[in-house]
Amino acid sequence: MQQAIFNQFDERVEVMGMPYPLGEGKEKLVQLLTIIQYGFIAGLIFFDKQISEMNNFWRTNISPSRLKYGFLGYIAINFIITQLSSSGAFEIFVNDQLVHSKINSGQMPTMDTLFRIVRERLQ
Repeated sequence: MQQAIFNQFDERVEVMGMPYPLGEGKEKLVQLLTIIQYGFIAGLIFFDKQISEMNNFWRTNISPSRLKYGFLGYIAINFIITQLSSSGAFEIFVNDQLVHSKINSGQMPTMDTLFRIVRERLQ
């Protein structure tokens, strides 16, 4: 979209993409899941022997396939983190004024609608 807007309006329009801020609760949850994610990997790498000595299930099922479980665990937690971090926001500002909000409208504008909105605001 950035290139299409630039092609349509030349240098009269600046297009910036930036992450939409998460709420404090979501931010803390994402941080906690990231710690769990890397803690899980560290546990598989550095504490496999100690855990195997304490837990028969770990010794017979997890330990022989550490790489597989580490990869699957990392991917699963990463998926959850990505979903939590995505706000779905697509906000359009022209001259520092909000002219379209995907969060408020619930829909993404078509390119024609986007061009029309920007063109109207530039006149």
